[in-house]
Amino acid sequence: VAVCRRWATGSWRADLGFRFSVGDLRDGVTGWVLGMGVIGLITLVLRHAGVPTTSNNPLTAAGRNGTVTMPQWAAIVTAGLVMVVVAPMFEELLFRGILQRSLRSRFPLGVALVVQAMAFGLFHFDPRRGMGNVGLLVVLSGIGLVLGIITQRNGGRLGASMLAHSLHNCLAFAVGLAALL
Repeated sequence: VAVCRRWATGSWRADLGFRFSVGDLRDGVTGWVLGMGVIGLITLVLRHAGVPTTSNNPLTAAGRNGTVTMPQWAAIVTAGLVMVVVAPMFEELLFRGILQRSLRSRFPLGVALVVQAMAFGLFHFDPRRGMGNVGLLVVLSGIGLVLGIITQRNGGRLGASMLAHSLHNCLAFAVGLAALL
């Protein structure tokens, strides 16, 4: 907020694109569908190339007994809130709101989109996954590229990309929950 007041318009909502419109619902769902296609295509290519992939779904990682510090039901509720609400807002503000906007002010659009997408993929790196990170990072970078394009298409507003990101995570949560139960 202080940075926006000092060096930008003074409105963090406007400066970071944290605004929503009616079209964001349509574009968010469309972006989610396109993202699912990208995930499928990248996954097919990676499997054909023999590149290992892993999941970053905390529900499948936690196991049936929950975590050390909380029971299973609390872990599920917490994971759901973080995956479906908190992570999409935070990650969209960080990667599309700040990083992509900053890169776009200094580099051509294609460079800004690719760099923020790669940063989004690298953000999800976890040394415990070993070589499985390779496939996961490629898939998540592909999703990051789609989310960046959605943001750019919407004049820098983040509503549609937040919705698409939330829908991706909601599906991952549902799949993890089904595997857990």
